[in-house]
Amino acid sequence: MIQQYGAAKAGFDQLTRCVAIELIEHGVGVNSVSPALIETGFLNDVGMAKEMSTKVEKYYVEHRDCIPVGAAGTPEDVALLIAFVADRKFSSFIIGQSISRFGNDIA
Repeated sequence: MIQQYGAAKAGFDQLTRCVAIELIEHGVGVNSVSPALIETGFLNDVGMAKEMSTKVEKYYVEHRDCIPVGAAGTPEDVALLIAFVADRKFSSFIIGQSISRFGNDIA
């Protein structure tokens, strides 16, 4: 399952760039956000067994010192980034970017 997920994310990044090139002439900026570790219950939602997702979550807690901000992000963190990118006043020169692994990425 993880291989398909990785391939889909890579395809989405390329789609972001292609659509950005097509739409910029119409004044439409296109970017995508692919956050790293966010507390959402995602591992269970994609079909990972509860036992395995618990092991992954335990690993992140035990290796918190490897996460630059010291914790997983929240959905609100992602929403604030999206609000920033959506506001053309602040992000008019950010085009075709896949913003990923911010703040809490594993170092």
